[in-house]
Parts: sequence; structure tokens; C-alpha cells
Amino acid sequence: MARAFGGSRSSLTSSARLGPLLAGTVAAEHLVTEAPRCAEDVTADRVIALDCTQSGAEQWTTSDGSDEALRDELAARVKVLARELD
Repeated sequence: MARAFGGSRSSLTSSARLGPLLAGTVAAEHLVTEAPRCAEDVTADRVIALDCTQSGAEQWTTSDGSDEALRDELAARVKVLARELD
């Protein structure tokens, strides 16, 4: 499985909140801990923009709420995406 990550404003490190939030989930093994790359430097077959706009990307707007609620919302969307890609 190829994966890419990045942002319109790339930061120097990934969020320290992610490890504890994903602990005990199947997503934990896919956590990328290296510094994010700028989205403009990434080539991908499919791009999903979370809570931002990116030219040519599918936009996902998330609901306000706790980290856990956001995790669960994104998990549900990723399940749908995985079925689409199968």
C-alpha cells in the first residue's frame, strides 16, 4: 500500500497527540512519525484534503469535537474509501 502525507503548510514534526489517540487501533501501525512533506511535493493517484482546500483534491470536512470523535469520524470515512478502492 502506498501512502503519502503532507499539508499546505508543512510542519517540522507530526502531532504528538496522534500516538496516544491511535493506540490500540488498527491504524496505529500506519502512523507516520517523520516530518510531514509539503503537499505540493507529493505525487499521488488520489488526494484527500482534510479541512482545507487543495487543487484537484477530494475534500473532507470534519465535525468539531473531541480527538476521539474526530478519530472515529475519520475511521468511518476511511472504511468507505477502502471499499471504494477494492
